[in-house]
Amino acid sequence: GKDEGGSFNGVIGSTRREDGYGVIAMGARSAGVRSQLLLEPEGPPPPTTNSHRAGEISVEQSGVLWYCIKGGSSPKFLTISGPNAAGAYYAIDPVSVYDSRLAAIPNSGKFSSNSNRLISIKDGRDNTGAVTLPDVVPERATAITCNLAISRTRGKNSFAVTPGDANEFTVPSITWRGKKQTLSNQISVKLDDNRQVRLFCGPRKGSTHVTLDVTGYYL
Repeated sequence: GKDEGGSFNGVIGSTRREDGYGVIAMGARSAGVRSQLLLEPEGPPPPTTNSHRAGEISVEQSGVLWYCIKGGSSPKFLTISGPNAAGAYYAIDPVSVYDSRLAAIPNSGKFSSNSNRLISIKDGRDNTGAVTLPDVVPERATAITCNLAISRTRGKNSFAVTPGDANEFTVPSITWRGKKQTLSNQISVKLDDNRQVRLFCGPRKGSTHVTLDVTGYYL
């Protein structure tokens, strides 16, 4: 469409090409108003045959957004985003969100074998357990990266961090063998809809304390 001036929602063609590439989405033409672009989902995933051009963007029926990086008769598409994608990653300075050694933190205390706890990771806390950074992991976050550390261990066991709605774990996030060990691992984990994760202590006889420091999140 043409730029006719005034306030409107739509698109403006801005190109020297006759085929119409270079379309720009425009919101109401006033200061501070966002520009929005709607791509209607339609059809199956982008085909691997037929003619496509590098730079094409399309949305399949399931809502997955694709970008063509190689055109021609055998095109190559990459996923930009979609219902099961984590989205953009935001790195932050490490923030403590859980420490089982601190009585002021909900669901604190040492983990024993065959136990699990549902914990919130949305708020940053100081060394007393008090909330000092509310919503350090924002409401729309779908996953986090974090440093998982165990300390004051006894016996042998494994530990896992899972999404909050998980009922069990299959792969441990960290294991230990022996008493008074301090170990750590950097992991990524999905969140449930309430910004929670579930912490599992394995079936063997070992026990441990646990800390979680968030280092980033996906939106």
